[in-house]
Amino acid sequence: MAYLELEALSKFFGKVRAADNVSLSIEKGECLALLGPSGCGKTTLLRMIAGLEPPDAGRILLDGKDVTKLPPEKRRVGLVFQNYALFPHLSVFDNVAFGLAARSKNRVEITKKVEQSLDIVQLLGLEQR
Repeated sequence: MAYLELEALSKFFGKVRAADNVSLSIEKGECLALLGPSGCGKTTLLRMIAGLEPPDAGRILLDGKDVTKLPPEKRRVGLVFQNYALFPHLSVFDNVAFGLAARSKNRVEITKKVEQSLDIVQLLGLEQR
């Protein structure tokens, strides 16, 4: 079973199809890139997964559980916007750790998870930038 599954996900803004019948499966630990021109629906798709935008059709399954109608705070899914200045006053480490700290995780656990995450995206060693 995939960790994240999108089943026939669609979103319309008036007559504009921002996402049309999108289905995909992502395994835990898998890295996926969404590529396409501006306006093709990448951000809309991510916003639906995070719960910031309700889909007009389809389902979102997270670890086998239907989260389609759950609010963002119940999904435990993060979304980092393209604008690098989201937290310009924080280091790379602190930006990555922000969500964990907000969930009151202890410092040892935060450090471990941040290091794992930075390793995945090949940013280990840049924590203090």
